Amino acid sequence: MLNRVADILFPSLNSSPVLRKLYSKLLKSYTRLNFGQNRIDFSIQEIDCLLSFASLLSKSPDAKQRIVSEQIVALLGKIFPDSNAIRKTKEDVLESCTNYIGLSVENIKVESDDIIQGIVSDAKMQALEIPCQDVQDENGRKKQYFIEDQKVIFDSFDKYQFVSYSAPTSLGKSFIMRAYIKYMIAKGYHGNFAIVVPTKALINEMKSDVVEKDLKGLLSERHYREVSSVNEIFINKDTESNFIFIVTPERLHYLLNNSNVIIDCCFMDESYKISEPDSRSLYYYQTIGQLLKRNPSTKIIFSSPNIPNPEVYFGTIKSAGTRFSKASKYSPVSQIKYLISLKGDDEKIRVFNDLTQELEDTELTNPSTNLNEIISVLKSTGGNIVYCSGKDKAVELAIQYATFLKSSPARTEQEKAEQRKRDELSKKIERDIHEDYYLAELVRKGVAYHVGYLPNSLRSDIEKAFKSGVIKTIFCTSTLMEGVNLPADNLFVTSTRTGREAMSPTAFENLLGRIGRINYSLFGNVYLLIIPNYASENRYEKLLKSEVKPQKLSLDTIVTDDSIVAGINEGNYDFGRKDKSQALRIAANMYINDVKVNDHTLVRERIDGKCNRDAVVQAESVIETLDTSDSIDISPDQHVSLKEYIEKGGHYPDHQKAWFDHDDVKKFLDTLSDIYKWDKYEFESIKNGNSTSYYATILSQWMSGHKIKEMVDRTIKIKQKYPYGAMYNRRYNTRTDYIGSPRQKNEIIRETLETIEETILFTIANYFREFSKEYKRFHGVEYMDNDWYEYVEFGTCNPISIALQRNGYVRETAKWIQDNDEKLNLIDRSRSCKFADFVLNYDSLMESGEDEVVEETKVIAFNVPELFVHK
Repeated sequence: MLNRVADILFPSLNSSPVLRKLYSKLLKSYTRLNFGQNRIDFSIQEIDCLLSFASLLSKSPDAKQRIVSEQIVALLGKIFPDSNAIRKTKEDVLESCTNYIGLSVENIKVESDDIIQGIVSDAKMQALEIPCQDVQDENGRKKQYFIEDQKVIFDSFDKYQFVSYSAPTSLGKSFIMRAYIKYMIAKGYHGNFAIVVPTKALINEMKSDVVEKDLKGLLSERHYREVSSVNEIFINKDTESNFIFIVTPERLHYLLNNSNVIIDCCFMDESYKISEPDSRSLYYYQTIGQLLKRNPSTKIIFSSPNIPNPEVYFGTIKSAGTRFSKASKYSPVSQIKYLISLKGDDEKIRVFNDLTQELEDTELTNPSTNLNEIISVLKSTGGNIVYCSGKDKAVELAIQYATFLKSSPARTEQEKAEQRKRDELSKKIERDIHEDYYLAELVRKGVAYHVGYLPNSLRSDIEKAFKSGVIKTIFCTSTLMEGVNLPADNLFVTSTRTGREAMSPTAFENLLGRIGRINYSLFGNVYLLIIPNYASENRYEKLLKSEVKPQKLSLDTIVTDDSIVAGINEGNYDFGRKDKSQALRIAANMYINDVKVNDHTLVRERIDGKCNRDAVVQAESVIETLDTSDSIDISPDQHVSLKEYIEKGGHYPDHQKAWFDHDDVKKFLDTLSDIYKWDKYEFESIKNGNSTSYYATILSQWMSGHKIKEMVDRTIKIKQKYPYGAMYNRRYNTRTDYIGSPRQKNEIIRETLETIEETILFTIANYFREFSKEYKRFHGVEYMDNDWYEYVEFGTCNPISIALQRNGYVRETAKWIQDNDEKLNLIDRSRSCKFADFVLNYDSLMESGEDEVVEETKVIAFNVPELFVHK
């Protein structure tokens, strides 16, 4: 009976004219307050009516209605902060939504005058208690609680072999995974975990959360290690521990190909990447097949942003096994979304009504047509993110905004402390990158940009400064949508594009979901800015109203015809210079390997299904004669050329103890270009305007362990010496003279950083990896004394620095420890442990005065305690 009433009652609430009128008035009143205007008055009866609706909606089975209920009490609380009635209803609403984090943020303790209700409330909280997650505060131990959907997902990990779930970002999808790992380890489970993240940039963040926030002393107590680098030595030397691997799909593929490790539970974070039709998505199919082939009992858990059909990713799994999927739409944090046009002074501000799914006029006009003024007027103390369509735009807008800001002296002790932190970070950027780097000056004003080519250590510094409030405003690209956790109260969207592509509803919702910080606030503000040539009102309105479409597997869009089998039959693995060419080549390599070992994978079935039987039989016959690698990164013709070169005595060139000769490196890169056919297969990534001489310059310095600043300085000196036509504009395909302007110096810095991150550390590193693997196979050795793949990965050929990085230090910190060892007695070479030919003096490191050294040492000491000795 109650269910029938609920089925009738809750759907009808959305169309209630009373609720619609009062909710619209509430949005407009908050908008006026938010934009510095006087609020709209409410009668006591109107407030009571809104509170009644909020209480009722919070019991709805519809997640969207529960979100509206939280919006009502959150906005009322902002408008009338001293109202006990609002506070009491807020307690009721948040408890009904099981949003105990929100209750904690609002400093509300769940209490009930009704004994029965109190018992029910206590029982609900007990059922949702997070195991092994209580925290210490000034009042002693404090328990933490799941939101109901979190609990359902968490419990499914034990019950099912394969789980796929989706939820808004603010629900804490990654937290659920980490909570499960901690729970299993704390209760004495022995097995290996893997967390697969889409990019290297996310490895450090996840590593910090797992080691520093979650596990700490449990690691050594329960004999676990976190591993995220290329670390076969680390794995092979520790036969007593279990591991938590935090890796990209490519690194997991390499790990499974080059070790006998068995993974018992694998989390695929940001699984929507499996739907993107690029070469990286194919690694998921490969690694999932590898995991289950090695251990048919491996648990595989997919976590995605707010998509309606998370079960689609079960399509990557052929084996039988129990399955569970859940698509949660509930968000514990709300976003108030504004549409602001910068086209004219009299443009009306509109707000999106989540109840009616319509944009409404607020009767306010935009405060300015200038983007910088908009950000300055609407920014709050909670942190501001400005989304930009591309890297160059993010840098450009950050500079303009920092220039616009007026400098004012710090007055309070907190302001002075924050300014000191900004000055320290600025000096570090000048020391590590260059004194003329735009970012160094920006952070002094509390502004930064966050783009893909920044070194991991610098990205991490910026993220930490932003989270702590030292940096107030940060300009980002689509990296924000790839899982980077930069919680803020305000988001300014300047474009509806990601790069050159139109933003999809999935990406748009993922972007908006990053705003609002559950540990600090119940809602955040989103400002959708209509800027001519960048974002239109129609496009925003369409994105706001669009439902996220069901996702498809990337195979459905990559393999659409018989071109792969036709290419194999013709001996041609070049699929042209179009967007899908690299994905098709990787898919062809996977297909060839599958046929070689007679493995009927999903990829093979998909490709076979696009061809007639005669073509498939011919391809299978051709493949039987091919000499191939077990890697999916290189084609058979590349592998044969590589194998022949090594069989004829080919090897990495010898080098001096601490440095590499430019001419030797260039000659070797030219050799690799011939072996791997870069003119054909890497035209856009390597043969894109830069010469092998340029890459040899960067690569030789990188492997020699030079700081980025040293590399930039050297490039600048060369251009000063030979200025005529020294600057190349890739966009316009023109050359100009070098005149030493700050802009030109920053172009050199950007190109150096991009070359390191995108070409050296990804494309060239992958080819070096194949070279090293084939060399070790042919010579029957496990390790190489002169392994350039290792030198590229760690950015040095110094064994001490490599060992430090293997154990968790970043490149810059490892170099600092080396450089300051003699003065501060940091390294004890008279002793050793099983992971290094030395040990570190823990107390000396902690007294070094370098914040990064101290912070990294604390975390590494949890993971590798054997590496340290104490006074």
